[in-house]
Amino acid sequence: FTLASALLGDGYYSLDAAETGHGSLWWEPEYDHAGRGKGYLGFPLGPMQRVGVPSGPEKIANGSFAGGTSAWNSLPYLATGSWQVDGAEYHSSPGAARIDVTAVQAGGSFKLYQSVPVVMGRGYTLSFWARASAPQELLLHLYASSCPKIRCLTDQSVALGTGWERHEIPFVASGTASLAGLNIFVQQAGTVWLDDVSLREGDSSIYRRDFDHGIVILNYTTAAQTVDLGGTFWHLNAPGWPLYDGAATTSETLAPSDAR
Repeated sequence: FTLASALLGDGYYSLDAAETGHGSLWWEPEYDHAGRGKGYLGFPLGPMQRVGVPSGPEKIANGSFAGGTSAWNSLPYLATGSWQVDGAEYHSSPGAARIDVTAVQAGGSFKLYQSVPVVMGRGYTLSFWARASAPQELLLHLYASSCPKIRCLTDQSVALGTGWERHEIPFVASGTASLAGLNIFVQQAGTVWLDDVSLREGDSSIYRRDFDHGIVILNYTTAAQTVDLGGTFWHLNAPGWPLYDGAATTSETLAPSDAR
């Protein structure tokens, strides 16, 4: 897992298994393809990509704003502003939430929110599209008194630009709440648009990186995950290692916190 993590992010990996001294280095088959030579993966073809797709039920009501302002509420605190559904500016039809903030005092914000259920220890993926009239930071969290430090999802800061961008936050709920407040805060004057807000059960923290001669995949979730490789690949071949049997495969099942 740690070796694959290093490969995903241009890191350097080493493991010393000794309790005293530094003479007990481990040698993993991935280092040199079981004797076939160093560098067998070649150069990376690009950065790592998140390939997990949450498949659980949708927890957000009216995330596309097709139902107007229903299910959503707003609350200004030391701020002046309003929100509406904008039918002329959106990521996907028929409209987006447009939040217009005209003034904000120190420590103030304009909040858009609704309540959703979450269960402790389960993985979720929060995603949305957003843009702003001028670059700014958007703050959000999941709030409930039943969660540690009243956060089922800790404070998340998202950088908004002037063009539409998709933001995705996979997380594991720290507590159980039937009504956890998904709170989205605009903290400076200007206009922010939100669209296609989604919260689905299922952690999407599954990553892949393609190299000249192979791929690296990693499961950062709390459940086993099967990854479709999109073609035929071969396991490494290292005698005595059941995972490295040289077999052809088009998908791979990874245990929690495991990698290939």
